[in-house]
Amino acid sequence: MTYRKNLLLVTLLSLALVVVSGCGGGDTPSKTVEKFFTAVDKGDSATVDQVIGPGAGSMLTSPFGKMAVMKDGMPKSYTHTINGNNATVTVTYGNGQTENFPLEKVDGKWLVRLRPPGR
Repeated sequence: MTYRKNLLLVTLLSLALVVVSGCGGGDTPSKTVEKFFTAVDKGDSATVDQVIGPGAGSMLTSPFGKMAVMKDGMPKSYTHTINGNNATVTVTYGNGQTENFPLEKVDGKWLVRLRPPGR
């Protein structure tokens, strides 16, 4: 009987964790930029395409692209400001350097804009 109770408890806790993690309220600009850096670092061009728009993922995850994006390493923190459908995420690297990334909300999804919108 104890085995069944433990199994049921583990199953219920796992289900609760899945439900709670699914209720994150969507991506924020900061989460989008964090996803971008993680994808570049892992060489995941499909995810890079999802957060910046199709076509650039393979270029940015190539050895030279990765070197350019990751020149200061992985950011240590991400902060953002939102102004309507535009946002700016400021990343702070471990060496203290900061860099701003513009984002645009398109169809309810935040996209990193590596070049000005409309170009």
